Amino acid sequence: MNFRSRNIFSAFPRITILFALIIIAAISNTFYTSFLIKKQKSNNDKINNVINPFISDLDDLKDLLVESKMYSTNWVHLPNEIDDKKELINIHNKRYIALRKKIENYALNNKGQEIINHFNAQKLIVLFYEFDDLFNSQIKITKLLVTFDDYENPKSRFEAEEIIDEEVIPKVKALAGKLSLISSDNKKITNLLIEEIQKDAETISLAIMISSIVKLLFIILAIYFIYYSITKTVIEMNTIIHKLSQGQLPTEVLQPTDNIIGDMAASVNILVVNFTKTSEFANKIEEGNFSSQFNKLSENDLLGEALIRMRNSLFNYSTDLNNKVTERTNEVIEKQNKIEEQKLFYESIFSNIPIEIAIYDIDFNFLFINAVAIKDDELRMQMIGKNYFDYCKIKKYDIDVAVKRYNIFKSVLETGNAVDFEDSHINAKGKEIYHLRKLYPVFDNDRFRYMIGYGIDITDKKEQEIHINESLLEKEALLGEIHHRVKNNLALVTGLIEMQRAKTENELVRNQFAEIRQRIYSMSLIHEKLYKSNNFDKIDLKDYIKDLVEFLKIFFDKTNNIKLHFELESVFVSAKIAVPIALIVNELITNSFKHGLLDKKTGSIYVKLIRIEHEINLCISDTGPGISANFDIKEAETLGFKLLNIFTKQLKGSFEYYNNPGLNVCVKFKADIEKESRTLV
Repeated sequence: MNFRSRNIFSAFPRITILFALIIIAAISNTFYTSFLIKKQKSNNDKINNVINPFISDLDDLKDLLVESKMYSTNWVHLPNEIDDKKELINIHNKRYIALRKKIENYALNNKGQEIINHFNAQKLIVLFYEFDDLFNSQIKITKLLVTFDDYENPKSRFEAEEIIDEEVIPKVKALAGKLSLISSDNKKITNLLIEEIQKDAETISLAIMISSIVKLLFIILAIYFIYYSITKTVIEMNTIIHKLSQGQLPTEVLQPTDNIIGDMAASVNILVVNFTKTSEFANKIEEGNFSSQFNKLSENDLLGEALIRMRNSLFNYSTDLNNKVTERTNEVIEKQNKIEEQKLFYESIFSNIPIEIAIYDIDFNFLFINAVAIKDDELRMQMIGKNYFDYCKIKKYDIDVAVKRYNIFKSVLETGNAVDFEDSHINAKGKEIYHLRKLYPVFDNDRFRYMIGYGIDITDKKEQEIHINESLLEKEALLGEIHHRVKNNLALVTGLIEMQRAKTENELVRNQFAEIRQRIYSMSLIHEKLYKSNNFDKIDLKDYIKDLVEFLKIFFDKTNNIKLHFELESVFVSAKIAVPIALIVNELITNSFKHGLLDKKTGSIYVKLIRIEHEINLCISDTGPGISANFDIKEAETLGFKLLNIFTKQLKGSFEYYNNPGLNVCVKFKADIEKESRTLV
């Protein structure tokens, strides 16, 4: 039976009539309830928007009446109350007029007019006339008592008091009573409206209750009809459809009835039969029977058409897949062979490279060890998954080596930075073996992967280094002894010169011996500084120049009246460089003492040694008379200035001189002259 051809109302006539009746009743109930709710809203608007504001304004008018009585009484009896007088005038001119207009507006408003008609609008007109009469009486008082003289006038005071007692107070009392009566009338109207609202609410509740009962009866009747007319068939259909949804083919057959539910039951029976045919075709496809035939259930059988396409696709795919599996299998075998060859190739490299290589996990356990690190194949395989502590126990090495290596491992793990270090151990023959090692962490997106350890045997290099250090210590000791003996020999030469100088009576010869002695001392002092220092190759010009100048002062300045001023920086140079500098200082200081200051027997000598970038400046000046303007030091024939020129050239430098006011000589030479010292003559 065609489901679309059957009218739902012809299938269920009883429930249709019942449904129509309940709709009519519900619509009628809705209209009636809407009318009552609208009426309630209108009454609420009257109470909230008209009556209550009107009563509130009447109460304000009553308060204004009492205030005017109080302020007019104070006007008579309290002449100094200026604020009360202002308030009374404000009531007359502003407050009363505004409130009166507000109340009169209710008469102009349609809703207000409806309420005012209940108590007669004429009463309001009379009421406002009486208010005007009261205020006229109060105005009389304000005109009688204006100045303090008026208050001193018994006649004016008496008339004002008489107006209060005979006019103001009786009129206020009468007006108050009338206002109370009007308020009372409005409250009665409010109560009547509230009672009417309550009655309408009860009616609405009753209508809703009746409507609910009718709906409940309809629901009960509908349930009764559905339960006995539809439920059984629907439950059976639900069971069958549930099994179909789970992929089962039910064996039950429904008995159709002559209504829409019967049509649905017949459709479900057909659905089960068609699902059975489709399932059988799908099973044949599953078994690989791609030649099985299937007729579509209809032109629009999408599932059948899909199964036919799937059968054809699976057939083609199966053929292609078999070809690709064969091809892919051959490729995998070929790649596996290449991977195995590559693995053996890399293992051969790691095993033959002359570096110990080990890879650790985060717990310091070995993941890989090459044959250089552990030559014994069995032991090397045994150590995988174990740590260096286990290796030390097996090899009977000092456990401190493992502790040191583990501490470095933890440090690298925490910082993420590679570390180079040395360690050593005593081998089975009792020889100490040294290694230079490096731990290098590998991370992947800030996650630790593994630690690579490298190790190179540096035992031969270490032994050579120890031997070189021992030889160096011997040579340093020998060099110190040489410097000491040169210093002693120079001291001996100095002593011989001094002895010869003492035997000579010629003053010129004596002075020449003294100059030779000073020059020899300047060189002797260099050797003394060298053998007393830890470095036999470098000498600090700062200490050396200071000691040399102070020695020359002792020799020349017997009265100790000449002052020395030093501005020296530490500049380290080799002994070959120090010798020409020493002789330059000796000649310049000697010249300052002999020709600049001894005649005066007082004055100062300034010695300055500074380094400016790649240049060293040595400046010596005194406070003597200086040299003649025509005297050229660079062309001078005296031995001292000749030596100055020679040694400056030997340093590959230059010098300048000028009077300021004494002689000022500044020698400049390269700071890196030490690198060129081997070429100096």
